[in-house]
Amino acid sequence: MPITIQTSKIKTNVHLTNLAIQYNNAGFIADKLSPPLYVKKESDKFRKYKRDGYFSGAPKRSDGAPAEEASLSYDEDTYSTYERAQKDIITDRAINNADNVFDLKADTTKFLSEKVKLGYEIDGLVLKVNSTALQEEFSTTQKAPRWAIAYK
Repeated sequence: MPITIQTSKIKTNVHLTNLAIQYNNAGFIADKLSPPLYVKKESDKFRKYKRDGYFSGAPKRSDGAPAEEASLSYDEDTYSTYERAQKDIITDRAINNADNVFDLKADTTKFLSEKVKLGYEIDGLVLKVNSTALQEEFSTTQKAPRWAIAYK
């Protein structure tokens, strides 16, 4: 049973004073799925391959018939970068009154960094039906499958 000490109007629980629980998300996966690409400029042009012919596959041909010709081409596109930021004000009074188990500056920095990462992690979401039988049942439209939906 915890020991409670009454000092003036502040009630202190001795056992809990020596304990701090910090939550963090060790499960961030965005960098694993799409590693960061570092660029030198905040905006610029880049080349990207066209999608023409990528998803159609090679056509069937009869024995001895010539193969269909395919070529790889590219377009130009542009990119721009942006910053994400969060801030919190930690007063000297809060630092001086914090229990020993807290490092308010480090804890707040870590908290805000994870909040920024979370914004990157949940920038978009795709929900898919996992069962191939159900995927076939839902079928697809000309533009997208009916068994998947994206949210931004």
